[in-house]
Amino acid sequence: MLSRYLQQSVKLLGLAPLITLGCSHIPVQELGDGRYSLTVVTPSEGFAGSHEQALEEADDYCARSRQSAVVQSFDDKPAVGLEGKHATSVTFRCAASPQPRSF
Repeated sequence: MLSRYLQQSVKLLGLAPLITLGCSHIPVQELGDGRYSLTVVTPSEGFAGSHEQALEEADDYCARSRQSAVVQSFDDKPAVGLEGKHATSVTFRCAASPQPRSF
């Protein structure tokens, strides 16, 4: 379970390697059963900013297969470091994008 190992490593390290990068993320992790996870760290935009960035990254990942991200959950970490960066993990699935209706 590499993804579980990486998640535990990130928690143990306190996201230290990510803090030095402006807005950064951990590559998408496959959780099994069609579920994925990624973590983003954003500078002082609060959780709204990290949620927005996480959703954008999840959508970008799903767009590679012409799908959209469907968020299952957000897991927020308190402010990290002196600059008050916020970390959010998002668990999501990729689903077919809604087709526009033609009249």
